[in-house]
Amino acid sequence: MCVTATKNNNGMTLDIDTLIGGLVGVVVGFLLSYLNEWYRDRRKRSRVINGIAYELNENKRIIESAPIDSTKDEIRLKGFITDIYQVYKVELSLYLKEKTLISIYNVYKEISKFNEPRFYREENGYRVYRYSDIKNLPKIIEDTLNLIKS
Repeated sequence: MCVTATKNNNGMTLDIDTLIGGLVGVVVGFLLSYLNEWYRDRRKRSRVINGIAYELNENKRIIESAPIDSTKDEIRLKGFITDIYQVYKVELSLYLKEKTLISIYNVYKEISKFNEPRFYREENGYRVYRYSDIKNLPKIIEDTLNLIKS
């Protein structure tokens, strides 16, 4: 269908088909741009949340697999991992609920406390902590991981 809608001063005709085609092209382009942005944001959200969950799991595994000397109330660790949290802590507020954010903040506050030299002594490449100070950390991490998953 080729209907002439108007005739401009130059003698050129403007087809309804051309006008509708142009508008459809703009709308489709806008929708594709929006979907691309949504998909990119969703992938980044997933990457950030999975990274934090991995780091928390790794810290939990480090504590649970470390040798414990119960007679001296000591546990030997190489240290804690906080790299992913340090990079993405601002962006977490975009992707997580407030309760989950507070839980993650509290876990990393505990972990950063244990990275202070006053909480450990160096011995043969390990950090030696008092086990009674650190023994509740895996439970706190597990509770936070459950919040992240929900």
